[in-house]
Amino acid sequence: MQPLYFDHPAWHPASEWIVVEHGDSVDSNNDSKLDAYFGGIWLVNVETGATQPLLRGFTLPAWSPDGKKLALVRGAQIYTIDVVSLDPVRVDSSSLRQLTFEGRNFFPAWSPDGQWIAYDNTICGSAVEPPPPNSCGILILNYEGQNQRFISRGRFPDWLPDGNYLLYVGLYNEIYQININDTSQIAKLTSLNQVYIYATDNRYPKYSHDGTKIAFYSQPRVGPPAIWVMNSDGSNIHKLSSDYAQQFDWSPDGQRIAFIFWNFFEAVPGNGQIWLINVDGTGLKQLTFFQRRR
Repeated sequence: MQPLYFDHPAWHPASEWIVVEHGDSVDSNNDSKLDAYFGGIWLVNVETGATQPLLRGFTLPAWSPDGKKLALVRGAQIYTIDVVSLDPVRVDSSSLRQLTFEGRNFFPAWSPDGQWIAYDNTICGSAVEPPPPNSCGILILNYEGQNQRFISRGRFPDWLPDGNYLLYVGLYNEIYQININDTSQIAKLTSLNQVYIYATDNRYPKYSHDGTKIAFYSQPRVGPPAIWVMNSDGSNIHKLSSDYAQQFDWSPDGQRIAFIFWNFFEAVPGNGQIWLINVDGTGLKQLTFFQRRR
């Protein structure tokens, strides 16, 4: 089968590896022939672009802070699994644990101490049939799937490195920060849709590992999407990437960002591949180069 483009990269917190959604043919019996298809989570070497298949059928990977576990999504539910080694990549299949069992849950994010996972639930009902109280939006639970707690309406959560605040996209697609210990404390960090409501579709806000900067994806009503960066208080907002940059993640040292380039209007070189860029906008580099087989 033809390889699928990459999606939703997550940079390992302590190494030169990135997990990512991908699909491609593999040699299942070591006879040097591509005889099976592997769709799910793959591992990519940041220096060479070499890939290794990791786990079938899962999406939206997120590393625990120690790099020993992954949170993932399958069937709109959150799971975790232990990663035993990276080179070669190997998971402990017996450690697979399902954490959620109802609703439609996506975008897991580990707390800095590894004790909690934030995620969003998208079963939001309607004006006629509203959702159950404290169900639609951002929730947290512990790594064993217990002590679930509703935090706020919104999507795409990410933790401030101190573990007391969450970043998320909320009302009118603006970016907010909320205190998880006192959810009345909410700070609105962007004002991108003041003139026209939903003039921009903002997603995936993520703190740098030192908490000083925030990167996010932004799709204007007219024009191509890109990755933008701002200070953690919302100041100094500026465009970082080239046009058509999509899902991304920070490097552990906060100096680079890995992103997926996807021009959905044209078949151009580098489409669907992983790219790297320095946070000052220099050093743009294509990392992966798989070819579509005829």
